[in-house]
Amino acid sequence: MPIAEIIGEKMKQEDLFHLAPAVTIKFRGIQLSKKLLEKVTEGALASYIANEETHKESIASPMISFAFCYLASHYVLGLVNEEKVEALMDAIESDPGKLQDMIFQGSNE
Repeated sequence: MPIAEIIGEKMKQEDLFHLAPAVTIKFRGIQLSKKLLEKVTEGALASYIANEETHKESIASPMISFAFCYLASHYVLGLVNEEKVEALMDAIESDPGKLQDMIFQGSNE
């Protein structure tokens, strides 16, 4: 995986959700600090673990698990409320193909 090569780590597609907090901070233009990254990562991963059993099938998808942690990171940062996260996750889980299309369409622009 190219990003893993850049950071010198071995990373599988299933592990991408771990990067969601850092990606959120970067894409939102928020000043990165170690303390903030730790807070957002802890919150997103705790939410992921808390929902892992309930949403086992959907979270098994690397794209959906990344999306979940990305949205959870936004929640931890106070950028969205819980209802918005739930609504977006419901939409993503109901049509995972649309998420995949959006990801690959965006990478071709």
